[in-house]
Formats: sequence, structure tokens, C-alpha cells
Amino acid sequence: MNYKKIFGTILIILGIGLIFWTVLETYNIFTVQKESPKMFTIATQAISKEKEPKTLEEKMQALQLKMVTEQFEKMMPAGFMVKLLNLMAWSIGAFILFFGGGKISQIGISLLKS
Repeated sequence: MNYKKIFGTILIILGIGLIFWTVLETYNIFTVQKESPKMFTIATQAISKEKEPKTLEEKMQALQLKMVTEQFEKMMPAGFMVKLLNLMAWSIGAFILFFGGGKISQIGISLLKS
């Protein structure tokens, strides 16, 4: 009984299985059938209203700040950056898993050849 060939075959199956699992999970995440892993979250911050603007200049600055904030939120919603960062983190992880599975299979192939 040749244990190298058995172990090599097991490594090939594990490597290919890891590659297929990574591709399947990535497909499910990018087609929104499954959520991406939550590595980043939004920290909410309470805004205190200590003083009311008294002068006309302070009122204008507060109004400008409010308008700029509203326009920025229309262009880029609050959760957009978090979702983008989570997808990027998953892509990097999937890249590592994909090539790790390839390396595991490569080791199995070299065991079968020897």
C-alpha cells in the first residue's frame, strides 16, 4: 500500500474542494444571495446641540453645513463605504483561499508523481 499516493489524492481533492467552495461563496456574495462577512462596521456618533446659532453668520454656516451634509449623503449613502470595504476584504480572502487550494493540489500532484 502506497501512502504517498493516497495522501496525494486526498490533498488534490481537498485543494479542488477549497477552490470550488471559494468560487461558490464568492458567487453567492456577489449575486446578493448571501451577505459578505462583516469585518467593518459603522460607528455611530451622537451629535450634541449645545448652542443655537445666534448671529446671522453662524446661522448661515449651520445652513451651509446642513446642505453640504445632505448632498454628500445623497451621493454616497452611509452604508456604501462599509459594504465596499467588506467586499474588498472578502475578495482578498477569496484570492488567498483560491491560491491556497491550488498550492494544496500542487503538493498532492507532486506526491502522486514521486
